[in-house]
Amino acid sequence: MLAPPSTPSSLLTTQVTQLKQTALLLTLNSIYTSADSGHTSTTLLVSLDLSAAFDTIDHDILISRLQHSFGISGPVLSWLKSYLHNRSQSVRVGSVSSNSFTLTTGIPQARALF
Repeated sequence: MLAPPSTPSSLLTTQVTQLKQTALLLTLNSIYTSADSGHTSTTLLVSLDLSAAFDTIDHDILISRLQHSFGISGPVLSWLKSYLHNRSQSVRVGSVSSNSFTLTTGIPQARALF
């Protein structure tokens, strides 16, 4: 049996790993269900690496390119818009926090620095 995480950092790492595993299992289940349904359909999986390359991309430009260059629309486009819009950020060092500001560039990622 695995020992429980001992620090907030290791707890966050454990939680992120579990979320990734859950997302992967749900994705695979959806693909298998679609393939097994007996209907003639195409199943498409798009995996985006939202890493440092996207740290400075403008949200409106990204949405426009996804929509017009790649044909992304409907619920997927709505989900991406909701993920990017109305995000805010602040910085905290010790007990001092900056004012919050709205993000218009960059891709939010589930990371915390300790």
